Amino acid sequence: MMIRIANPLYDVVFKGLMQDLEAAKTLIASILEMKVLELDFKPQEYNSEVDLFSIYRVDFKAKVQLEDGSTLIVLIELQKIKFFNQTFRFRRYIGNQYANKDNMNGNEAIPIIAIYLLGHHLQVHDDIPIIRVKRQYLVHGTEEVLKEKEPFIEGISHDAIVIQIPSIKKKKGKKTELEKVLSVFDVAMMRFVEFEESEFPVSHYSILKRLIYISKDVETQRQMDVEDDFLDELRIREETYEELQNQLEIEKKRAEEEKQRAEEEKKRAEEEKKRAEEEKKR
Repeated sequence: MMIRIANPLYDVVFKGLMQDLEAAKTLIASILEMKVLELDFKPQEYNSEVDLFSIYRVDFKAKVQLEDGSTLIVLIELQKIKFFNQTFRFRRYIGNQYANKDNMNGNEAIPIIAIYLLGHHLQVHDDIPIIRVKRQYLVHGTEEVLKEKEPFIEGISHDAIVIQIPSIKKKKGKKTELEKVLSVFDVAMMRFVEFEESEFPVSHYSILKRLIYISKDVETQRQMDVEDDFLDELRIREETYEELQNQLEIEKKRAEEEKQRAEEEKKRAEEEKKRAEEEKKR
């Protein structure tokens, strides 16, 4: 049966999805590949007009269960980026988490896991939907891997998960369960996504149920209008900026060519002068 859901690439839809505790825990647990026992939602932060509707941040404090059965408190910094790839902003956001005194457990820093949902491709590994960045402790000289975690190191470094949404639908062959779930994100920015219900994992149905509910909310649709208008304006600004940059590059290239020609003319004139002086001398 075909069903229609709201596109979670929209900030207002994604926010509504994350505010549903069951759906949020299901999605975060799948991305982390860990069992999430507790999840504490923190309000998103917008840092500037440029970030509004282009980079959406949401932070969680979670209690997760590790493979050995032990539990761990972690901070989850989730950033959903539609079409920008501005590394400095991401570094600044994660830096704010390191600097926040609330992110301490006594005298120890709470480990951070960064999740990036990209609405665009990476420059190199553009065909890999999900990339997991995992740290290792290596002994100098032997390269032996240390398995036991050190609180100091965990507090000053972090793992990351990078998800390329456009690469999910382009992937050939069988998709993983997580890739099927993330297929509901539509980078074409269509408000509603339609697909066959049987293709969605039953274990993640809480996500589907929430997105169906959001798709019928009138206020959500009004806010999607606002988001569309802002993004249209932002795209126009970006296109204008790119045109100006291209024009500047053309002018710069032309000036460099003129400079090169002038230097060549000067060199020829000096050679002519030198030949003339030699001829006069002879």
